[in-house]
Amino acid sequence: VDGMDLLPMLPEPEHQFKKSDSKADDYYGSNASMLLEIGVLEPRGQFADLIVNMLEQRGGKSLGALAWRHGIDHAYLYGYLLNCLQRNRPREAVLGLYGWMAYGMTRNTYSGAEVTYHRLGDPCATFPHTFSSCEQMRLLLDMLIRPDGDELYLAQALPDSWLEAGKVVAVREAPTPFGKVGYRIK
Repeated sequence: VDGMDLLPMLPEPEHQFKKSDSKADDYYGSNASMLLEIGVLEPRGQFADLIVNMLEQRGGKSLGALAWRHGIDHAYLYGYLLNCLQRNRPREAVLGLYGWMAYGMTRNTYSGAEVTYHRLGDPCATFPHTFSSCEQMRLLLDMLIRPDGDELYLAQALPDSWLEAGKVVAVREAPTPFGKVGYRIK
């Protein structure tokens, strides 16, 4: 579409993509990110590259979340953010976490909302949205401790402010494929 290679993953993916004016801020973008999440694509392979390029170059991201029409949908960018960690791009994960906390949660209950019209600060009537809340917790866990095959990444994506003098980051008895793991950074 418009000179950009597109990974076919939906029936008539070109139609879905054109329906959103060739942007990634609709169902095609959310499904693309979820495809990265399920682990069937090599994280640095050509098909993952097609998805990452489409999200990054076609308006698929806003404030660390999935751009969704005239708002953001923070749950459905987790696959992209996980892929950023797999590519050792931790800043995107930090932006994702902070964007989700600032714009993807209701003001009164601090629960995740599926879509937030962030320019107005209003969530649509889809809260509490437990899937969104779970994806936010998964991202935080991956930032702190992330198993990947036979490797275990500790503190891969910590915000700089968490590492200032006098602050402590700690993980205790986190279950991993290698057994329970903990660490403390002061």
